[in-house]
Amino acid sequence: MSNINVNILNFGELKLKKETKLLDIANKYQEEFKYPIVLANINNELFDLNKRLFYDSNIEFLDIKSKYGYRTYQNSIVFLLVYVVKQILGKDARVVIKNSINKNYYCEIIDKNLKLSKELLDEISLEMHRLVDQDLKIEKVTLELEEAIEYLKEFQLYDKIKLLNYSCLDSIDLYKINNFYNYFIDYIVPSTGYLKIFDLVKVSEGFLLIMPDPYNPNILNEIKPLKKLGKVFKESYNWTKILKIETAGDLNNQISSGYSKDIIRVSEALQEKKIANIADSIHNHNKKIILIAGPSSSGKTTFAKRLEVQLRVNGLLAHIISLDDYYLDREHIPKDKFGELDFECLEAIDVKKVNEDLEMLLKGKEIDLPKFNFKLGKKEYKGNYLKMGKDDVLIIEGIHGLNYQIASNISNSKKFKIFISALTQINLDDHNKISTTDARLIRRIVRDNKFRQTDAATNISMWNSVIRGEITNIFPYQEDADVIFNSSLIYEISVLKQYAEPLLFCIDRDMSQYNDAKRLIKLLDKFLSIECSKVPDNSILREFIG
Repeated sequence: MSNINVNILNFGELKLKKETKLLDIANKYQEEFKYPIVLANINNELFDLNKRLFYDSNIEFLDIKSKYGYRTYQNSIVFLLVYVVKQILGKDARVVIKNSINKNYYCEIIDKNLKLSKELLDEISLEMHRLVDQDLKIEKVTLELEEAIEYLKEFQLYDKIKLLNYSCLDSIDLYKINNFYNYFIDYIVPSTGYLKIFDLVKVSEGFLLIMPDPYNPNILNEIKPLKKLGKVFKESYNWTKILKIETAGDLNNQISSGYSKDIIRVSEALQEKKIANIADSIHNHNKKIILIAGPSSSGKTTFAKRLEVQLRVNGLLAHIISLDDYYLDREHIPKDKFGELDFECLEAIDVKKVNEDLEMLLKGKEIDLPKFNFKLGKKEYKGNYLKMGKDDVLIIEGIHGLNYQIASNISNSKKFKIFISALTQINLDDHNKISTTDARLIRRIVRDNKFRQTDAATNISMWNSVIRGEITNIFPYQEDADVIFNSSLIYEISVLKQYAEPLLFCIDRDMSQYNDAKRLIKLLDKFLSIECSKVPDNSILREFIG
């Protein structure tokens, strides 16, 4: 057998036999890593450790603290959980990941004859830990599509079959523990022995699958009781039941059956009803200032405009003020630790001027509203005067809208706080979760290409910095909101797909953004398309597709 040359990042070159398994190489270097190696980047493409090498390669090993490695761990612990539940309760037991809270998964076991008890959950957890100690092998097998579907049928994984029914591939990769097969869109660890850090905690009708701390994977992640966010998740799940769409496979079935217009009409009507209820509450409680915040690409701008219309129905005239217009002049914008201008931090906003103007308006005084000129990097005043009347209200919109320093001198009795999020309402299937951050990134890639001349690669490069800023500046305030509004639409990926795919395919294999682009392309590929012409003009989705 001939040899190949391999360069291991940070460790130098090796000469190895062709068909050497990545796992065998990783084991040689594991003691050099603080956390378990779970993945490899070979010539700028990700592979699980079952991969065999057939050619000269540059290899970077990734442990579970890396963003790709952490996803691999999450997928793998879900795989083990489903295997154990089916071993204990039978093949017809259905484990569903409902949502993610602080990277922990809220799950339910769907069985009309089962009421999940703490005792049963402890039994499942104990068996999972026992199998971790056994270090069972997890294999990756490539099967013809029809053969793969037969294996999935055996274990009643009908959600996977729905998804794969829309695949044009001749073969598919499944992972297996003993005789149990499952499908995952991302990667899985080579054996159960990698999965030492997890816990199961009984919550409501289901349980939390507690993951490792992403910053210190040797300990369990924190459990954050987010009651208001949990309520929104439950409401969103009820909407999926109304539409009879819980997974991408369900959505594809409806689209292929010609029901896309109905899906859009009901989805938009549900959102409009929610916005109308919010407007009613503002009117009934005599609020004068509506503060709106939310992360990037959550749809704050369009939501504010639609709320303005519903407030008018209630006899209130709303004036929208964007906090972006109160940026400091560019030379005064603080820099982040990388030396880049930090537009995400509160210190980039002229908070003093914001508060002065709001107080003046509420006292019935007239002000000249600024407009920030992003090209020149400074505020401009062009005679945009505003004075509030008796039935007028203010809508203040921006990423820092709920920060305590904004409108700090105004009584809480006059304020109504709204947090806008974009919480994905469906998953690919019961076990392949669609990340909310991925859904927002797709929105942002489409919008910024259309309106800001920013390509997909640039957006992907910036995304980690955006997320860090949101964790610091935005998400800590979401539970303080009077209302959390979910701006996600159950059908939106089917519309965004036709815009995002060409932009992502422009990212070449030798670019640093390639693996993220490939991952998003794999996600989009699982959805049938819906024509953009079917989307209403006032839809939040129009903020991104035009």
